[in-house]
Amino acid sequence: MASKAAAATAGCLTWRLFSPFTLHAPPCSLSALTIRQCSSKLATQPDKTPKRSAFRPAASSTHDWIGPPNPLSNLRPIVYHVPGNESELEKRLRHLRQETEDWNHDFWTKQNISYSKEKDAFIFSSLKAKGLSVRDEQGRPGP
Repeated sequence: MASKAAAATAGCLTWRLFSPFTLHAPPCSLSALTIRQCSSKLATQPDKTPKRSAFRPAASSTHDWIGPPNPLSNLRPIVYHVPGNESELEKRLRHLRQETEDWNHDFWTKQNISYSKEKDAFIFSSLKAKGLSVRDEQGRPGP
């Protein structure tokens, strides 16, 4: 058993030795290098908001489609494929799955909103109890 673990470790080390990242930095620190930038440099960069694709699957699609996460519920919507020869039982199952997804979306949207409100209230009350005030990113007193 120990020899298998040693062989697996050696194989991993061999792979890492010949990896193109070994000359620069380990893979885990590559993302850290790109994130660490001067705050003034970040302030001058234009806002890079992700653009959503307007692509929608065709009605004749043969697979289910999973969309991007909803910003409120953090759940990914699913567009279910409807086969042409769908039986009543399959149709019922598809509708039940969609109803369950809709319920989950509503539940998590309400849950996340109430959590955010309670978290903000807790932060404000904690700051007030300590005699501090809310400040914006530039250090100015908030509302």
